[in-house]
Amino acid sequence: MSGLLGGIRLFADFIRTKPGYDDQQGDVSTALIGTAQWTTEQIRDTGFIVPWLRHDQDDFFQIRVQFTHRRKLQTNLASLHIHAIPGGAVSGNVYFSYAYTWVKADDTIPAISGWTSGNITTAVAGTDQWKHKVYNLLTNISPPTSESHSSMLLVKLSRLGTNILDTYTDSKPSGTAQANFGVLYLDCHTQVDKPGSDNELTDTF
Repeated sequence: MSGLLGGIRLFADFIRTKPGYDDQQGDVSTALIGTAQWTTEQIRDTGFIVPWLRHDQDDFFQIRVQFTHRRKLQTNLASLHIHAIPGGAVSGNVYFSYAYTWVKADDTIPAISGWTSGNITTAVAGTDQWKHKVYNLLTNISPPTSESHSSMLLVKLSRLGTNILDTYTDSKPSGTAQANFGVLYLDCHTQVDKPGSDNELTDTF
């Protein structure tokens, strides 16, 4: 029996020490008040409704990600990316602002001055029209010090459609012409190295 248990333990250790990557999903939403509201329309003539970001206004949205207990702690997040449907047929750049913070349980959420912030330029090709495209927004994000399970990443984003650097202005041929960048989802790629935590909140080995 001890040999069998030892073999099981060695196999478990192998699983735990062989990391891979997985999607980490979260809750994507816009603000209910205080900002321009999403334009929600169907994709082409499908009747499938998604939010569309406009090139003539600044559209705010956000994502909350709670990380799985499968995550390999203290490893950088490979990427945060947007799954999108471009509606225009002429190439251009979609210009975003971002701010994020990553906190573990019992951390104090910092004032906005303590968040990491900046801008992103996402190039869209004219041949991307109506395709399911994946565009990286952020890469190589560092976790909080002494990260524990169930940490949360909070990300604020805006398409700055009124900024001169947003040049993806070709009209969507159906629905609202200016609403030309559809949002399917946002998610992260994170390293995982185990089926879950050993205990409800912690690991023992």
